[in-house]
Amino acid sequence: MTDAKRPGRLSTLARSTIGAKIVMATTGVILVGFLVVHMLGNLQIYLGPDTMNHYAQTLKGTPALLWGVRAVLLVSLVLHVLAAIRLKGLNNAARPQAYAVPRRYRITSSAARFMLLSGLVVLAFIVYHLLHFTVGATNPADFNLHEVLDVATQTWVRNDNEQLIAKLPPELVRHDVYSMFVRGFTNPLIAGTYIVAQLLLAMHLSHAVASMLHTLGLSKGTAARERNINIGRAIAAVIVLGNLSFPIAVQAGLVHL
Repeated sequence: MTDAKRPGRLSTLARSTIGAKIVMATTGVILVGFLVVHMLGNLQIYLGPDTMNHYAQTLKGTPALLWGVRAVLLVSLVLHVLAAIRLKGLNNAARPQAYAVPRRYRITSSAARFMLLSGLVVLAFIVYHLLHFTVGATNPADFNLHEVLDVATQTWVRNDNEQLIAKLPPELVRHDVYSMFVRGFTNPLIAGTYIVAQLLLAMHLSHAVASMLHTLGLSKGTAARERNINIGRAIAAVIVLGNLSFPIAVQAGLVHL
């Protein structure tokens, strides 16, 4: 093969197993970081409607930052999924025939064995989550809730008068995220779906974070690998327990309208 036809190092790396793992690890850092920030932001639901709605209003008031973050997350998610599918294909191609003797999974965890499946289920949930809370396509009645600023008292009051809201300047109207949040999780089916998805996310993250740290070269030695496993479990627990608390709190009546 001539030099002109020989693929470059970057091209070779991009098509390799190592390349796919690097893409998954770097995009994984971005996605896990977002999950932590997103969960911490949603914890403000426990501080009441005004705090939660002010938080949402602040985010909406910085469209360049908001859409910039969304663009980065979308690209990261797409690359992460494509890299996962690519890696699965490369692994299958490396061993096109099944093992003559059934494999024993004494060391590999269930989370590791079902990474692709749990990832795809979580991806489907992300799509639903966006349609529900970001786009408002699944529950438009809950999504179109607003608060209006009472200028005299400088307090925000829930208002369902769509004609009035349409006439008011933007600074006097804000999205009632708190009510949308609570109404959504009041539905047992939505709450149950969210809980199941979070349990799958926990399983996915517990292995993904450890693998991510390994790919980034932070697992030299048995002690380091064990540490990374514990870090993965800890991060998964923090994110998922925080997220699980939301539907449970609403269903238990601890958070209500």
